[in-house]
Amino acid sequence: MPQSTDRPSGATTMRVTSADDARPLPRDSEALPKVLVVGQGPPTTGGIPTYVTELMADPWLRSRVHMDYLNTHPRGVKRPGKLTLANLLDALTHAWTVFGRATRADIVHLNLAATPGLPMLRALLLCAAAKAAGAGVILHAHSNQLEWCLPSLRFRFLIELGSPFYDRLIAVSQVATAQLGEFRPAVVRKTLHLKNGVDHTMFRSPPKDADPPILSFAGTISERKGLIDLRDALLLVARDYPGNALPVRVLIAGDGRQEGPGAFERMTRAYAEVGLDEVEFLGSLERKEVIDLLARTDIFCFPSYLEGAPLSVLEAMASGTAVISTKVADIPSMLDHGRAGILIEPGDVAALAGSIKRLLDDPHERARMGNAARRRIEDEYSQAVMIGSLYHLYLEIVEERGNRQSAVAD
Repeated sequence: MPQSTDRPSGATTMRVTSADDARPLPRDSEALPKVLVVGQGPPTTGGIPTYVTELMADPWLRSRVHMDYLNTHPRGVKRPGKLTLANLLDALTHAWTVFGRATRADIVHLNLAATPGLPMLRALLLCAAAKAAGAGVILHAHSNQLEWCLPSLRFRFLIELGSPFYDRLIAVSQVATAQLGEFRPAVVRKTLHLKNGVDHTMFRSPPKDADPPILSFAGTISERKGLIDLRDALLLVARDYPGNALPVRVLIAGDGRQEGPGAFERMTRAYAEVGLDEVEFLGSLERKEVIDLLARTDIFCFPSYLEGAPLSVLEAMASGTAVISTKVADIPSMLDHGRAGILIEPGDVAALAGSIKRLLDDPHERARMGNAARRRIEDEYSQAVMIGSLYHLYLEIVEERGNRQSAVAD
């Protein structure tokens, strides 16, 4: 099936089967849409910085769109979304900057973690600033907590109250899209689902021949990512081998800055306190280092509790790696409901341990599952198709904006 940009029930569905299906490049470069992309970027790490970096670097899109970029975290400093003076000043500064730069743009594409509290208020403030400058506005909600937040009446009120300030609300998971489909028509009309995608050509899928095999995790270092569950599962796995020695090299990549001070150190202590000193915490890695790690990885464990459509899982799949993850948000769909990876319930340590042992003991199953995962990415989660869909959306909003301006002039 082609990848699609889908709206919930009651709204139009837009489909793009490949990037080349989008409209041809305008002959006059001045006629190209002008898009200001806003979001976290390097040196900050994580899902949003990765998405924004790949978006800005895409040559196909850059040949069709005048791209401008506002990095909201240029110093790599992440502050959890608490109501502090520093966060408030950041929000006001970003709003003023967005307003100024949006006056020269057709569209402002906001890539934000729109969760309850200050993050959602900040998102709506930036939407209002862009709209006040006369630009079309896309609110791209990358939050891994969106499905959990949407049932909240207060959060629902904010999304509905803020609907005049955005032209499209993009959800990265089908679950969140379905939930938004139950909101007021003003929100439903603007809501659509856009799958995350990865450029599988960037990821190598060599034979997995490390001895011992490599088990890895890549993401934010925190309890909500299931790393305590992974610790306890590794202890159970070790009991089944001579000397309680793990027959696998465990590599954990990522940092805890998004979680606040001490998160990384808290997790390393949690592993050391139970004797898992052999587990290697690699810290934040450069993009090329992540690609190399995934190419060498035999088993990728991602036992998270809260997700949307995690890029780290897609990248592991693109690397031909056998994936174990949780039945959260869009992960079951990404793993083809167990045909391209192993799915467990969040918090089920015994199932996680059993899945790790199963793959350690059966290299042929690891290889089969890794191959299925790679094919799943090529067929369903192509970055080229995602970019083509986004380009269509840009053109659609530019056309709507032009129609509104013509109506006002008349």
